[in-house]
Amino acid sequence: MRLIAASASALALSTALVLGSALAADAAPADYPSWQDVQNAQASQAAKQHEIDVLTADLKLSQQKAAQAEQTEALAEETYNIAAAALDAATAKVGALQTQQKAAQATADAARKRAAGLIASLDRTGGGDPTLGIFVGSGPQTDQLLAQLGSMNHLSRTSAGIMRTAEYAQNAARALAQQASVAEAKRKDLAAQAATAYDAAQAAAATAEALVEAEESAQQTMFAQLAALKKTTAAVEAGYAAGVAQANAAAGIPPLPSGAIGAVIAFAERQLGKRYVLGGAGPTVWDCSGLTMVAWEQVGVDIGGHGSTMQYNHMRSIGHLVNIPRNSTQGMLPGDLIFYSVNGNPSDAVKTHVAMYIGGGQMIEAPNPRRRVRIVPVRYSDYESRLVPQVGRIVM
Repeated sequence: MRLIAASASALALSTALVLGSALAADAAPADYPSWQDVQNAQASQAAKQHEIDVLTADLKLSQQKAAQAEQTEALAEETYNIAAAALDAATAKVGALQTQQKAAQATADAARKRAAGLIASLDRTGGGDPTLGIFVGSGPQTDQLLAQLGSMNHLSRTSAGIMRTAEYAQNAARALAQQASVAEAKRKDLAAQAATAYDAAQAAAATAEALVEAEESAQQTMFAQLAALKKTTAAVEAGYAAGVAQANAAAGIPPLPSGAIGAVIAFAERQLGKRYVLGGAGPTVWDCSGLTMVAWEQVGVDIGGHGSTMQYNHMRSIGHLVNIPRNSTQGMLPGDLIFYSVNGNPSDAVKTHVAMYIGGGQMIEAPNPRRRVRIVPVRYSDYESRLVPQVGRIVM
């Protein structure tokens, strides 16, 4: 069809030239591009377009590799957050059991000491067998012996009760010591897991950083090549690539809402430009969940601890998850917690990222070690993660 169209165009061009020369022979140019020139130009344009398409595909693959490395990093970091939280809970349990064990042991020791004192008192007041005096006479001496015997019986019963208390407390102390020992073994295992997870997260971060740096360098080369082919500048090309991801986003930073939510967002915005560090919770470095956690702490709200998964699970446990349309900011309110996971499903066990919606289609986040705290349009889907169609909402 293209060949037929080209032939028709050539015939029309030839006809026009003949008619044009007949009407105004002296107006025709001395020379003009031939049809072959037109075909060559079209072929050159097609070749350039092919090169552009190849480079664009390479650029997309490069971006995908970098994003996949960042996804691995995010999963490793959240695995560490979960392990660290389990370690903290185990450490607290060991401490509580040890405290209870010490209290039980102290009770047992005190009871034994008291019982020993009573037994010693019994021996001192006995001085032999007082019951013999009952059968050898009567009168005041007999009455005194009976009173002494009653006192001794009372002391005996009391000391027996105290000894039972001591025995119970000692058994409790032994049981608590055993539980503490088991808990300590588990704590050590969790500590090893947390250390391994931390090392894995750091290694994943280093790998991602090296890969992203290499890919960004390759991307800059491709931007320059694209610019040469399209006769644009590399800066414009890079700006265009970034602009596509942010198309239709609201311009500027939305105004702060009033009240407590406004205070939360204002605090988060004061952290703009600060570095990302795994486990960071201010005041100079942050990670994603550290930023949201401390921002809400400014108004006395606990959103579930330091970890994207923990914050999501806490919001679910208190009934503060709100369903929203998939791939949309419709229904989001300023202050809402925005969650991401590998598949973007609420059922995903690990939530890889958390950010805060600030209105106008934008969110504030501490993204990763290569990017500082920033405000960006809400992302719905990329190679790193997908938006979970639920937000955590704190009603003030």
